[in-house]
Amino acid sequence: MAEAGGVGCVFSPEDPTAPSAVVNLTALDEGAGGLEGVQAGITSAVEGEVEDLTGVGDEAFVVVGPVLGGSVNQGAGAVLLDATVAQVTVLQGQQLTEDEVKQLTVGMLELIGSKA
Repeated sequence: MAEAGGVGCVFSPEDPTAPSAVVNLTALDEGAGGLEGVQAGITSAVEGEVEDLTGVGDEAFVVVGPVLGGSVNQGAGAVLLDATVAQVTVLQGQQLTEDEVKQLTVGMLELIGSKA
């Protein structure tokens, strides 16, 4: 159980090894390489094959693999929605297979893409 500093909020996940997802929204920055720049940033940490996703937002990709030399598969990717990039990171500690992590990550990207 962790308590947030000074606000009295308590967070106690039922299973702390369960997968979790983070979504970051940013404006597309062509000066930083656009979506290719986002992909380069993600693949500098996640060691896996990049797969382009068709039919998800304006453009999307996913990559699954260990992070920074680790041994647990994690997922990441991004979907372009007009001039906004939604970056998704899926972290897990249950030794899910690469396919299971990919399914979770692609599902998040598809959900975001469908809501645009």
